Amino acid sequence: MQASARIVVFGWSEPKGARSAFGALLLGLHDKDSGELRYAGKVGTGFNETTLRTIYAQLLRLETPSPAVVNPPKGYEAKGAHWLRPELLAEVAYAAITADGSVRHSVFQGLRNDKSANAITEEVPAPVEVVDKPDAHKISTPATSATKFIASKGAVQTTGKVRITHPDRIIDATSGSTKMQLAEYYLSIADWILPHLENRPIALGRAPAESCAGQIVALLASVPGAGQLLESGYVVYSPKAKQRILHVNPLTIASKGLTSEEVAAEMALGALKGGPANVAIVTTGVAGPEAIDGIAPGTVCLAWVFLIAGKTFHSTRTEHFEGCGLDVEMAASAHALGRIQHFHGKALAGEHG
Repeated sequence: MQASARIVVFGWSEPKGARSAFGALLLGLHDKDSGELRYAGKVGTGFNETTLRTIYAQLLRLETPSPAVVNPPKGYEAKGAHWLRPELLAEVAYAAITADGSVRHSVFQGLRNDKSANAITEEVPAPVEVVDKPDAHKISTPATSATKFIASKGAVQTTGKVRITHPDRIIDATSGSTKMQLAEYYLSIADWILPHLENRPIALGRAPAESCAGQIVALLASVPGAGQLLESGYVVYSPKAKQRILHVNPLTIASKGLTSEEVAAEMALGALKGGPANVAIVTTGVAGPEAIDGIAPGTVCLAWVFLIAGKTFHSTRTEHFEGCGLDVEMAASAHALGRIQHFHGKALAGEHG
């Protein structure tokens, strides 16, 4: 389950590739004891072209020659950094805060103007309220009541068995996150995400324009009980495969390109044809490190399609994620899963978006 907080923006980084405006916002939290503003990581996901341009105009007006935090980023992290007067507040969702005070798996949700950054003397995440798990009759779960991750080094002290190979492998160089930590995170949100997926067999398509794997399928399948909800998963790379397997119109590919919301939507609709699934989630994009057809690394188009009472409702988005390769895959996959509840609510209300 993600937490959310207002965090001070004290800088921004240069964009990479063909991405416009800026790469990421540099964040700061006030120390609860000294009140000093300290570096708290960065957020580079959750933006679209409109928000990039709008926010960038505000950043330019606040530039200053020195950082406002007492421990500014150094070395590679400081490369291409621009400093700001700490007057902006960003609403940021994140999975956790590391021991050194940096947000992990952060997603930008918007700028806040309901409170001055100077008025914040302490910005720490509120304790997560512990709530009861859903009743057993509301959601299907494995025979065991909880899960134990079996790893070569250490293990989560619960019951059941899910084997995690290479648990200490770093899967996100920016945050230092490991495979084990990712598995633990998805276990922690299982009780919130699974009720939205119950009785909805899911077909998941994962098709970036270059070498990306089926991270959405893998991440969702790692949640205990979610495997019973998965109907199928597709990894389709070539235009011909998209046409043959997911029934994408070749004219759509020719006119809009592989990395487009239109292609993503047709892939998701195609995934639902001829099967029992009534939810499809698709991503298609450029994971990097190089731009493809002028599209910047980290650009991902996403589609969510829901089949309700014989009618289909779809939503699409284009997002930009920092990093390249696995960093982009993981961020895009987590974002796609994290937006299921939002777009399912729109579909239930009879809305596309």
